[in-house]
Amino acid sequence: MYYGNTSVGTTSSGSATFDIFDDYESDSWTYSENGASFSGSLATDAWVSASHGYKLVYPSSTSSSAGYYGRYTKPLDVGSGSRKMRMSVKDSYTGGTSGYHKKQVYIGATKYYDADVSGGTTDWTDTGWVNISSTTGNQNVYFQIYENSGVGNFGINVWYDNLIIRKSASSEPTGSIVSEQSC
Repeated sequence: MYYGNTSVGTTSSGSATFDIFDDYESDSWTYSENGASFSGSLATDAWVSASHGYKLVYPSSTSSSAGYYGRYTKPLDVGSGSRKMRMSVKDSYTGGTSGYHKKQVYIGATKYYDADVSGGTTDWTDTGWVNISSTTGNQNVYFQIYENSGVGNFGINVWYDNLIIRKSASSEPTGSIVSEQSC
């Protein structure tokens, strides 16, 4: 395919490329919370691909205690062998107050992503390719806002999109981009 040919449509498919790919275009995850007034929704106000992501909200002027969470869960067969996971995430906070809200991703009982909402940006970031080889088979996969410490007035929105699980190799392939050559 020649770069810039606008008559060529896309044939990309995350689900055909990766062992597990979920861009959250269908509402197939289960929402739950404990102890606080969290809320969750299939959101159209922020996404990485297609037109949806999942949004978790902890409202301002609401008190919480350590251990409270709002989460989405789905049972998945995460496979076996060498595998890696990646997920896109963003939040609405850029301030420096830390140690309260955590963005987390679990597979089974293992926490694979744990980031504070403080600092940083409101742009999409991702978890990076995280080695999940130690967790196999049918597992509950969940992503959440977790209250590390109780708060009284610290609202936050967190969005998640594009869960990807793929096989990995001990030596990952590399490549380079070269300039276009004349024919």
